Amino acid sequence: MHKGNAYTTRHYNLEYSGLLRELDEMIRTYSLLLLREREGLKEYYEKFNAIFDSIGSGLLVFNENGILQRSNRKAKEIFHNITLKYGMQLSKIFIKSGIKITLESGIYEVYSKRLRKNLQLIISKRSNFIIIAVNDITTYKKLKKNLENARHFARLGEILANAAHGLKTPIARLKMTFQMYELTNDKEYLNQVKNEINNIQNVVQETLELFKIPEDIKLFSLNQVLNEVVNNFKRVYPQIKFIVQDKINVEIKSDEWLFKSAMFNVIQNSIDAVLVKKARVL
Repeated sequence: MHKGNAYTTRHYNLEYSGLLRELDEMIRTYSLLLLREREGLKEYYEKFNAIFDSIGSGLLVFNENGILQRSNRKAKEIFHNITLKYGMQLSKIFIKSGIKITLESGIYEVYSKRLRKNLQLIISKRSNFIIIAVNDITTYKKLKKNLENARHFARLGEILANAAHGLKTPIARLKMTFQMYELTNDKEYLNQVKNEINNIQNVVQETLELFKIPEDIKLFSLNQVLNEVVNNFKRVYPQIKFIVQDKINVEIKSDEWLFKSAMFNVIQNSIDAVLVKKARVL
């Protein structure tokens, strides 16, 4: 019914005219409220989009049937070989990107040959939606590999430094002992030369073993390793008395070969100090 009829037709009195006027004002009021609500929702939607696009991870939102509902800017950067758009199938996105994983909630690391990227995928699967967060970890993987290589070369340098330290002293003693033999013709010096050669062989063997065997952290007996190292020195230096007190059995968790090398250097330095002191007395 048009409100103008209330003024032109005699069948409608003033009571109906007032009712239509109130309805008109009510409609105008609700129209204003709806317009304000619409503007508020538009502002909220724009803020949500700004936040959604500013997230550092790529975000893909699917419905329960695996149909793409939303994707942010980062996801479009990561999946640069695909035009992500509303309505795409999740399986189609994975196939085009060369990603093969089970679609279960969890954290996965994959390498995509087509994207040439290492990716971390965090899948959150619910009854009525699926959210997948995607992170490009290619740079992180390269950095991790470089750090592992750096640690490898640092360990290699440490092994070579220990070998050089272990060889320097016995070679100097060998030279000095041989010179003493040339001066005195005392066969005792020949025995010492033989001992020093055996000592050098032990250092070389220890170094080779360190190169052959990778770092292996395990639990072993300190007493057993110490006795083994000391027994080797007893054979090389019969003139020195070694006393080991191992009344209490001690177990440690470490790399056995590296620990043995450290013990070898400590004892060798002690022997060198004893021999130097003895030579000065003589």
